[in-house]
Amino acid sequence: MISETTKRALEVECRRLCEAWGLRRAYFAQVLGPRRHFLAGYGPMEADRPEPLRLSESLVLLWHGELTVEAREALRYDLEATVRRVERELADREAAGPAGDGCIDEKGNT
Repeated sequence: MISETTKRALEVECRRLCEAWGLRRAYFAQVLGPRRHFLAGYGPMEADRPEPLRLSESLVLLWHGELTVEAREALRYDLEATVRRVERELADREAAGPAGDGCIDEKGNT
């Protein structure tokens, strides 16, 4: 889970990517084992399978559209600061534990 401020920043970044690279949709997801947890994005839902760009161990960018290998590497470089911000926030929230995420521990605490 990320803050609303970070979510809005990711949405703006995805919109910028779509407009700059002619993508139909772009979104960030957290990698959770074999699954992906949607964080934020821009563009309409698509029926076809998105293309992935692994940005870090825990973050991936997915998109619908065409990007060259060179464009993918440029994106990886351009998104370094964004990736660091999101990773830091995810790590901070994970370190804080289950509080505030709707989970209840064995003593009934949230």
